[in-house]
Amino acid sequence: AKKKGMNVSVTAVARTINYRTATLDKFIERVKDSNPDKCLKYLDENAVNAIEYLDYIRQCEELQLDLDDKKIRYPQFFIIAHQTASEAVAELRAKQEEERNREKIEQFKERIEAAFPDGYEWHGDGLIIRPALLPSELRQEGNAMHHCVARYDDHVIRGDSFIIFIRQETEPDKSFVTMEVSQDFKRMYQIRAKANRDPAPEVRATAEEWLKEYNNNKG
Repeated sequence: AKKKGMNVSVTAVARTINYRTATLDKFIERVKDSNPDKCLKYLDENAVNAIEYLDYIRQCEELQLDLDDKKIRYPQFFIIAHQTASEAVAELRAKQEEERNREKIEQFKERIEAAFPDGYEWHGDGLIIRPALLPSELRQEGNAMHHCVARYDDHVIRGDSFIIFIRQETEPDKSFVTMEVSQDFKRMYQIRAKANRDPAPEVRATAEEWLKEYNNNKG
C-alpha cells in the first residue's frame, strides 16, 4: 500500500485480503474504485470485510446502479444496504427466470402445435398416447415416474425430439410409460416405465405401432 502511495492503516489493508482476492492489487482490480484509499478507509471505519463489500458491488452492477454515486458506493449503513441489494437482486433474477420460462413455454407450445392437431390423442389396445403439451407436464411426469424426463424440455424446444405420454385408458391422468421419439417420428429413442424400467412388451409393441401409423399419416 505504501509503495502505491496509499495513506491507509494496516487493518484497512488487512480487510481486503481473503481467499477470493488474495492480494491488495486483486481487490483494487475487482472493486473498480477510482479512489482505492477512500475505499479501504471506508471498509476499516465501518468494519466491513472485502468479501461482503465485493458482493455488494457485484449486486449494484447487476442492478445497474450508479457506483459513481458516493451514497451507493459507500452507504452509511452497509449491512442494510447489502441486504436491500440482495433482496433486489433476488427479485430481479426471479423476474428474469419467469420471463425465460414464459419464452420456453411459448417455444414448447409452438413445437407441439406444429406437429399435432389440437387435443390430439391416439387410442388403442387399452392405451392413450399423446404428446407432452407443456414443460410443466414433463416435471410432473419426471416426479411421478422417477426418471429424468423433466430435463427434456430443451430437446423439444430445439427440435431434437418429442416426448410422448402413454396412459392406460382406465387411468388417463396417471403416468404409466414415457417415450421419446425423433422429431421426424421415424425413430423411438427410448421408452421407459417407472424408475427407468422397460415397459411390458405389449406396451412397447403398441407404441411402435402408433409411431409407424403416425409417421405414415404425417407423411
